[in-house]
Amino acid sequence: MQRETVERVIGRMDVAMSGMTRPVIATDADGTLWSGDVGVDAFEALLQERGVREEARQALAKEAEQAGLETSGDGTDLAARIYAAFNRGAFDEERCYMLMAWAFAGWTPDEVRSFSTRIQEQRGLAKRLHPEMQTVVRWAQKRGVELWVISASPRFVVQAGAARFGIRPERVVATSAAVRDGRVAPGLAEPMPYGPGKVAAIERVVGPSRLIAAFGDDVFDLEMLLSADVPVAVRPKDRLRHRAEGEPTLVELQAEEAERGCSVWPAAR
Repeated sequence: MQRETVERVIGRMDVAMSGMTRPVIATDADGTLWSGDVGVDAFEALLQERGVREEARQALAKEAEQAGLETSGDGTDLAARIYAAFNRGAFDEERCYMLMAWAFAGWTPDEVRSFSTRIQEQRGLAKRLHPEMQTVVRWAQKRGVELWVISASPRFVVQAGAARFGIRPERVVATSAAVRDGRVAPGLAEPMPYGPGKVAAIERVVGPSRLIAAFGDDVFDLEMLLSADVPVAVRPKDRLRHRAEGEPTLVELQAEEAERGCSVWPAAR
């Protein structure tokens, strides 16, 4: 992939949005807006603090049974057993990401966001923000360009992280656990934005119009990236680099040192 500075990418986005009545950008979250995975951070902390509630236990036991795992113990025991199986390659990746969202069953959305904010502070998310993407987000906000975060991590967790960029909660499309009577419930409210599902997710909120730009770091973002006029890889993983060999339009955003960007932005309003 050819590398381009953030200034060059912004210049290309300026050209792409010329004459458009509703310019839209989509970006992945984990690995793209910041380093690491806030969904994994929150889930690991949930296990460490034994925060899985009784409301999640039956669904977790069913997942464990289907995977051939022991079903004894409380909800935290079950979730930890499933996570261990996932880490050794014995539990489906996509199902594990779904589970990370509804494992908060019994919590209110505000409780999940508050918990996630605390864990993100403890794990130093402010120092993991990518300054080159802070520049992109700030440009979009100043130009009135719609910027949507499309992530497979739990929605309430990603919302907490995106607030550090001044991105409003309603602009985050992520894995959404069901909510019943004001509390998270086992299962999903809608399809998970994962792989090709990211394109479907952005179309649900903005329609089928072409994106002026899309940003991502992994092969699971590829379909979303290629749906944009300006597809940009951000600190790409090796498997995205491998696939990019056959995609000449895909460029790599030049990484910047943290000192250039601001570490924490005002909370989203």
